[in-house]
Amino acid sequence: MAVAWIRPCDVWSAANRYMDNRSKALALSQLVLSSDDLAYLGYGNFEQLCDSFLQSFHIPSDFLHLLEILRGQRFRDEARQWLQTLKFEGSVGHANMSLGLREQPHLRIVERDAVVDILRPIIGMLQSESIRLAKVWGMLPQLPSKDVYLRHSCSRRFEVSLEAAIAAICGYPGSNLMARRDVRKVEIRYRAVTVGGDFPGDPKVLEVARKTAFRQAEETFEPDNQEPLLKGW
Repeated sequence: MAVAWIRPCDVWSAANRYMDNRSKALALSQLVLSSDDLAYLGYGNFEQLCDSFLQSFHIPSDFLHLLEILRGQRFRDEARQWLQTLKFEGSVGHANMSLGLREQPHLRIVERDAVVDILRPIIGMLQSESIRLAKVWGMLPQLPSKDVYLRHSCSRRFEVSLEAAIAAICGYPGSNLMARRDVRKVEIRYRAVTVGGDFPGDPKVLEVARKTAFRQAEETFEPDNQEPLLKGW
């Protein structure tokens, strides 16, 4: 599950709707997706991908706790309990929809209205990222599957799994078998350290990275005695 795609404002709004008008918040609604670009992937394939993605949908407790800290107030108890146990209980399907003189395929997700509000941007991101990856893999020459594997620069397992699934749909099943071993790194960035994958490395490396990031953060708050680039600012 891609937690980074969950919008905090949608979660907070859904919690308020659940408490203020529960019958309307839990009434069935639908999310309809239609795009000519999905032809790269196929609506049937995207339906299966969406369904698999949604079966693992949940909102981590840490996410809710951080949201409370950022907003400076707590969820009401019933709303928090609902969000902590929230799972996808709807259905995913595709069919044709009449648009003027032609029929356009579309994907339809049926779920509770407040849950649809949370899922809408998440599914939108899944759609756009899936289309992008399908275009990339669709441009590859037809090579034997055994000769193709992924060497990822990303560190999140979800991104690895998504691209592997798209690659399989495009005719390269099992292309992630070698890639998983490459998702392992320590990256020292400005004021932050990213540790990716199952990293079994020397703890001393992590300690050096931690101290470096801390020093960079300290330097941010040191007085700057240099002349400003723009006078008066």
